[in-house]
Amino acid sequence: MNFSLRIATAADAEQVTELGRETFYETWKDGYTEQDMDAYLSEAFRIELIRAELNDTSIKVVLAEVDGRLAGYGKLVENRFHASMGTQPFVELERLYLFREFHATGLAYRLMDDVLDLARSAGWEWIVLGVDVNNHRAIRFYTKYGFETFDKKIFRVGTIEDTDQLMKRRL
Repeated sequence: MNFSLRIATAADAEQVTELGRETFYETWKDGYTEQDMDAYLSEAFRIELIRAELNDTSIKVVLAEVDGRLAGYGKLVENRFHASMGTQPFVELERLYLFREFHATGLAYRLMDDVLDLARSAGWEWIVLGVDVNNHRAIRFYTKYGFETFDKKIFRVGTIEDTDQLMKRRL
């Protein structure tokens, strides 16, 4: 397997939209009704939204490819606010997804390392993320990277309100 990572551009908007929809669906399909899932996917992964995000200099999407095929991505978003962080500036790791077939290949570590390096090179001191409180595999992964829980937030999928734990680490 040949892994490669690259920063997405606006020219990647259709691929990023499909990648986002497919990886979110694959990860969470058993946790929501089809109606709630469809509502979330059609809002969060609209081509116009993704294209605008890829043109936004405060958002960076890192694409992970295996043998030339998209395997997952990470998304960093600047200028976010969480009351628990006070006035401390931070960048948010809004998404980190891989297709299941690429779990346990080492690609998640390479992607996370690249995302952290990107945040660090942009001058950020802190990185924050939200993770579903029942996603124990992801929580273990982030904990290995030195993330610590500091608060909770609501994450809405359709009509469902889930609880995410907020985690942070110093870069």
